[in-house]
Amino acid sequence: MHLVLQRLDYQRTSEDTLGDALADLVRQGHLTPEELAQVDQPALLWLFSTPLGNRMRQAAIQSSRSHQLLRELNFLWSLPARQAVGINPATPPSLSVDTILNPGTTKPHTSDIDIMLIRGTIDGLLIEPDSLEIIDYKTDAAAFIPSRLPAYQQQVNYYASAAAEILKRPVHQTSLIFFSTRQIVSTSLSQ
Repeated sequence: MHLVLQRLDYQRTSEDTLGDALADLVRQGHLTPEELAQVDQPALLWLFSTPLGNRMRQAAIQSSRSHQLLRELNFLWSLPARQAVGINPATPPSLSVDTILNPGTTKPHTSDIDIMLIRGTIDGLLIEPDSLEIIDYKTDAAAFIPSRLPAYQQQVNYYASAAAEILKRPVHQTSLIFFSTRQIVSTSLSQ
């Protein structure tokens, strides 16, 4: 699904045009026929019928400096390790910096000079004239979503902090798109 959303022509996301757009991805060598057979076309149609999907389509089509959808953005971002945990106070202990840096211990050992490198790929960065939004696609089976949601929210919080620092502009919202349940979990970020 990620590869499809990275390469798909967003002008061709209606029920009448999606099949041809996906076939073109095969002809262009972006997808194999076997990969195409695995694409959940109803999920794509659902996405582009939502308000967020419509905004993504419009930004991809318009693609101006102030209104665009950037896809599959790789980044490497560093920050003080103690600050990394503070990005989301609800960080589960299994995701804390101290647990990562000092496995098997419950006592904090990070110092003020410890640096954490965060590497990631932002599935979508929706740039609109008055806002930035991080979009992350999830293809988990429905049964796994509740247990993974806190980690996913931490992930997009890191992405939002990284994007805000790199772009020198605040990120206003994050959206997790769960294709299996046809659900979008959006979180507004405080300014």
